[in-house]
Amino acid sequence: MTTVNRLEGLKIVSSNKTKIAEYRRLSGNTIEVQPGSDLPEILGSPDQIALYKALEAGEGLIVEDSILVVDGEPLIDIKWRLEELTQRAQNDPCKVVWEVRLAYLQDGLVKVFLGSLEGRLRPWDVAGSGYDPIFNVLGVGQSLARLEIRGLKDQYSARARAFKALLADQYHLSINQSALPAWTGAYQNE
Repeated sequence: MTTVNRLEGLKIVSSNKTKIAEYRRLSGNTIEVQPGSDLPEILGSPDQIALYKALEAGEGLIVEDSILVVDGEPLIDIKWRLEELTQRAQNDPCKVVWEVRLAYLQDGLVKVFLGSLEGRLRPWDVAGSGYDPIFNVLGVGQSLARLEIRGLKDQYSARARAFKALLADQYHLSINQSALPAWTGAYQNE
């Protein structure tokens, strides 16, 4: 099956304007990118969050979940902890990993694709979206925000890496929808 046939009918959806712009840039005409609803996020492992977001979105809609792993601890609720991370960046240039999971449900199967990037938390150098100003790419010495300004972010981006894995069908996880029980646990930011 060719990439085009496998991806036919899939759409990337996000409620985040910055992510929509990045996916439009990454995708060209490969996959349609459109605004979507802000989906509820379970309080679970990073893989569980991606799986259940794909189920919530429905058939053929590609969703994203981004996390930071700070000193080995996955922070699944970053959007509510940006201020804490920004303060930590002032005093502790700790190791971080940006992970992006793309997931979709198609024909009863949920696939999850993973992209990651290593870096360090550092104080803001320029303004930008989310944690881009405080995430300095390991070996590059520049923040994601500065790389975005210079038009170079896609060369390093965990989002771009996850998208490439999606195009190549190099999934991180694949599970039958029937193997995922209805979520009965807590949700983030409850």
